[in-house]
Amino acid sequence: MQRRDFLKIAGATAACGLSTSAWAQGGERVAIVLEEPSEPVRWAAGQLQQALEAKQMHCAVVSGAEQAAGADLVIAVARPGSAGVKGFAEPGGKRAAAELTDADSLRMTPGRMAGAPAVLVEGGGDRGVVYALLELAERVESGADAMAALHE
Repeated sequence: MQRRDFLKIAGATAACGLSTSAWAQGGERVAIVLEEPSEPVRWAAGQLQQALEAKQMHCAVVSGAEQAAGADLVIAVARPGSAGVKGFAEPGGKRAAAELTDADSLRMTPGRMAGAPAVLVEGGGDRGVVYALLELAERVESGADAMAALHE
């Protein structure tokens, strides 16, 4: 798939939601689920999306877990206690006990969402979420295997 074609699909996805046709072509697929994001969080998710696309991965930013169907990996971005967190299944079924009290605190937790491996990105505030998304983007950019870098 050419970058231009992908951008067309990504634009249509933003307007209409993710459809299975966006995943029709081969390659690893990552869905970034943003639940009511602020502008800084949207920007940081865009940085991660660009890093993934530079590694020849398909990436779509969606607004709900149901739109992530068909992804090989889901990155769920949510505030602690939000509906997005409730749809996230952690190994062992237990939530981390530590509270995210500072605006720049963050947590990245492996688990499952929408039938796929997932990483839950949480922050005490927008700053913490931005830090976490930029950390993931940096891992993708500097790693030889982008998918493995997201699972670290």
